[in-house]
Amino acid sequence: MTLILCIKKNIIYYNDFNKDLDSMVDYILKIKPKIVDFYTMTNSYCTSLLLAEKLKRKKSNIKILLGGPQASLTAIDSMKAFPWIDAIGIGEGELTIRKIVDILIENKSFHNVKGVVYRENNNVCYNGKESLIEDLDSIPMLDYSLVNIEGLVKMPLDVGRGCPFGCIYCSTKTFWQRHFRLKSSERIIKEIKSVIDNYGIRKFNFVHDIFTVNKSKIMEFCKLVLKNNIEIQWDCSARIDTLDEEMIKIMKESGCEHIYLGIETGSKRMQKIVNKNLILSDAEDKIKILNKYKIEVTASFIYGFPEETIDDVRATLRLIDILRREGVKYTQLHLLGILPGTELYENLKDNLVFSNNISDISKDKGIDDFPKNIILNNKSIFCQYFDFESELRENLIYLDTFVAVFYSFLFNNMFMTYKIIMEYYNNELLDFFLDFKIVNYNILYKSENITKIQNTIGTLKKFIFTQNFGKYTSLIKECFEFEFDVFNFMYFDDSEEKVVNCNYNVYDIKKSGVFKDIDIKYPIKIILKRIKDCHIKLNRIV
Repeated sequence: MTLILCIKKNIIYYNDFNKDLDSMVDYILKIKPKIVDFYTMTNSYCTSLLLAEKLKRKKSNIKILLGGPQASLTAIDSMKAFPWIDAIGIGEGELTIRKIVDILIENKSFHNVKGVVYRENNNVCYNGKESLIEDLDSIPMLDYSLVNIEGLVKMPLDVGRGCPFGCIYCSTKTFWQRHFRLKSSERIIKEIKSVIDNYGIRKFNFVHDIFTVNKSKIMEFCKLVLKNNIEIQWDCSARIDTLDEEMIKIMKESGCEHIYLGIETGSKRMQKIVNKNLILSDAEDKIKILNKYKIEVTASFIYGFPEETIDDVRATLRLIDILRREGVKYTQLHLLGILPGTELYENLKDNLVFSNNISDISKDKGIDDFPKNIILNNKSIFCQYFDFESELRENLIYLDTFVAVFYSFLFNNMFMTYKIIMEYYNNELLDFFLDFKIVNYNILYKSENITKIQNTIGTLKKFIFTQNFGKYTSLIKECFEFEFDVFNFMYFDDSEEKVVNCNYNVYDIKKSGVFKDIDIKYPIKIILKRIKDCHIKLNRIV
C-alpha cells in the first residue's frame, strides 16, 4: 500500500514503516496534510481502508482520496460502503488528479468531471470514465526526488500500459480496457539516461503487463540502446507467443537479463477454458532459446480453477518440473484468486462464500483487524476473500506453499535427493506433494516460519525419515544427510575442510547423476574442501 500526502509532497510506504496503524496515523497528522491519497491493490485494501478511517476519525476535515485498481474496480460499491472516503479516482490519474485535488480542497462540485466517483447530496455519483491516455510520451517525467531511493539497486520504469489479451481471471484487462500502449523508444531511452545521470542506477525493471506485444517496437528500442552505447541491465514481462529468437537475441544484446512469463496452466484444456490460449509445446522451445542467450526466466502458474481436474493439475506440475529442468530459474504457483472486474467473478459471484483458503496474491496485513461483517456484506468489494465449493481446491490446499518452499529448496540445494524422490514417484510432483502433506499438514497449516532455512530443512527431514520409499528408502536418507552436510558446509560452516562418512557411494551418484539400481553399500569418506569464490571441492577416500 502506498499513500500519498499530496499537498506536502511526501510519500511513505506502509511495508517499510514497521509500526502499527495508530502510530502511522500520528505520523501523518504531524505533517498536517489536507488530502491523503491511497493507491490501492487487492492485497492492501483492508489496510488502506482501516488507516483512512482512523485518519478521518481523528481529523474530520482531512480529505480521503483512493485510486488504483482495487478502488477503481469497486468504486461505486466502496463509496456506498465507506462514508469516510471523499472520492475515488478511476483508472489513469494523470488527466484527472489536479482537477480532483483542486475540487476537494475548494469544496466544489464534481459535476461533469469524468474519472471520479464522489458524493453529492448524500448520493454516490459517477460521470463516466475519462479516456485513456493515447500518447504516453505526453506524461511528464517522474520527479524521483519525491521518493527516497537511497540504496535502490534496480529502478522500476513505467514503459507502457495495458494487455490486449482476455484471460478470464485477470482484472488488469478490465482496468486498462485491454488497450495496449507503449512509450516511444526515444522516451524510454530519455528516462533511462535521466536515471543513470542523476542516480547512477543501471538496472531497470520495465513495468508493463506485457512489454513484448509489438515486436517492431521492441526491436527498435533495443537497437536504439545499442546505437547509443547505453550499458544497462533490464527485465520485463512477456508471453511465450510474443517471443522469437531474433527478438530474444537483440533483447539480450541490449541488456535484458530476466523475463517473467505467465504460463498459468500446463493443461491444453485449461488453456482454452481460461482464455489464455498458449500453445504449450512452444514453452520448452522458447525456454531453450532464452537459455541459449542466458536470459533468466520466472515462470508463473495458477491452480484451482472451477473446471480444473486433478489431471489438469498434474499437467501443470509436470510442466513446472520440466521447465525447471530445462533451466527456468524460478517458478511460481498460486492458488487462483477471485478478483473484481473479471469474468471469473461474474460467473461465480452467486456461489461464493467467505473463506480462509485464499490466494497468496490477496493476503493483506489489515484483514485480521477489519470487521468481518463488512467483508461478508460487501462481496463485490472483497471477492478476493471468498471461495467457491471445490473438492480439488480443498484437497490441494498448501500446494502453492509446497512448490514455493520445499520443492524449490530441494531442486536448488539437494538435487540428488530430489531426483531420487522423483524417480520413486515416477516424476509425478503431485504424488510427492500428497504424501508430503499427510506427514506435514500441521506444519503447512502454520506456515509463517517454514521459509526459515532451519525449519525448511527440518520439515523435509521429518518427511524423508518417516516415509517409506520402497527400495529407495535407505538411499534417499543417505543422500539427504550427505547433501545437508554439503549445504551446511557451504553456507554455515567456517572450517576449511570437513570429512563426511557415508554408507552409499553418494560420490559417484552426485558426480554422474545416475542413481537407478545403485545399491553399493560400502563405507566411503568424502572430504569437503573449501576453494576460492565460495566453491567447494569433493574428494573421495574409499
